Amino acid sequence: MTQRSSGPGYREVAEDLRAKIRKGEITPGAKLPALPKLEEEYSASAGVIRDALKQLAIERLIETRDGVVSTVLAESEWTTTEAAELMQLVTALRDEVRQLQESTARRFAAIEARLP
Repeated sequence: MTQRSSGPGYREVAEDLRAKIRKGEITPGAKLPALPKLEEEYSASAGVIRDALKQLAIERLIETRDGVVSTVLAESEWTTTEAAELMQLVTALRDEVRQLQESTARRFAAIEARLP
């Protein structure tokens, strides 16, 4: 997996784990490594790893119990490719909305700072 110097984003981590699951490198019933191990493996923050795992859970590739143990589900549980693509589009849209909100908040803060 190609990593940027600042570390991968959750999409890159999710894509790598998704590929490993779909190729059978991580088999149904297998437990994913613990969060600290995944952070180390991907040189990513806990938040990035959690977001990647949430995405895989949405796609029904994994199931997380007690917020700790993530288990790969059987292929019959996985969502269809079309549903997964739709979920990825929704996730991308959510990210864009979040970026717009942050940008707007920064602009308002800058304007307020200039007010008497």
